[in-house]
Amino acid sequence: MHPLSSVKSQSWLAWFLRGILILLFLILFAKLIEVQVIKGNYYKNLSKENRIRRVIIPAPRGKILARGGEVLAGNIEVKKSIEFTDNGGFVLSEDLTKSEDGQLVNDYKRYYPLEDKFSHALGYMAQVGEKEVGKINPDCPEKGPRRSDSLMGKT
Repeated sequence: MHPLSSVKSQSWLAWFLRGILILLFLILFAKLIEVQVIKGNYYKNLSKENRIRRVIIPAPRGKILARGGEVLAGNIEVKKSIEFTDNGGFVLSEDLTKSEDGQLVNDYKRYYPLEDKFSHALGYMAQVGEKEVGKINPDCPEKGPRRSDSLMGKT
């Protein structure tokens, strides 16, 4: 038989551990209510703004040379300045030599020295027309259907 004092101490220890466990579950339940009910709209709006945006970064296209080394199509580097306004918007200025108040961005424009003499052979980039919107390019099906805000090569 056990002495009475050891049974009381074991009983007290069991109740103490149960109390700690219940307290931990109450804290967990309170945090769950805080996240789901009290701050639910905040996290909902935060998740709506946390989307992946598709940003097209144009790469400089290569030079197209004639047999004798004459440039048929090349690139011109265009410097653009982005000036941020107080209301969160921005102003875009092109063909700058240096930027005083903003961030400088490099972009490339296609340059055709012979203008339209070889356009039938070289092709050009243009907005996707109404006929092509929604169609899938058979050469590149992984890109999905064409959108009206994208470019496609034409001849």
